[in-house]
Amino acid sequence: MFYLGSKADLIRPALDILFGPNPGTDVIAEGTGIEGAYAAEGDIVADFRGSGARFEFAPMSKDRFLVVNEMFHPRWLAFVDGQSMPVFRTNRLMMGVLIPKGATTVQMRFEPVTRQWGIAAFALLGVLFLAGALYAIARCPPVRKVERNPF
Repeated sequence: MFYLGSKADLIRPALDILFGPNPGTDVIAEGTGIEGAYAAEGDIVADFRGSGARFEFAPMSKDRFLVVNEMFHPRWLAFVDGQSMPVFRTNRLMMGVLIPKGATTVQMRFEPVTRQWGIAAFALLGVLFLAGALYAIARCPPVRKVERNPF
């Protein structure tokens, strides 16, 4: 995609924010209580499968901030050692998760709204089917035994 611009401004503070940070280590995150310095050393083992990802690393004595180069969406969920944690919009497009000291595993998964609607629709159809079957059984006339004529 491209376009012709109608206005161009050069604003030094904006450039410092956009181009000042080191993209390999510095993070611009949207959220409260996440400002500060974090440990950025150590190896990360990542496993991306389906609509989720799992990250494993050695425990650290300092908090860390994991940046995942996936498109941010509010339906992403993050669990750090099994505990739910917020997912922050990071570097404008990506996702970030605050990892408390001592944590070793981060699991992320995407929960689309359609999944919840699908489960609800399936349950509703099941109830309607069961109600229809019970109604049909209740309306059936009783079965009468007919004796056979031996001749």
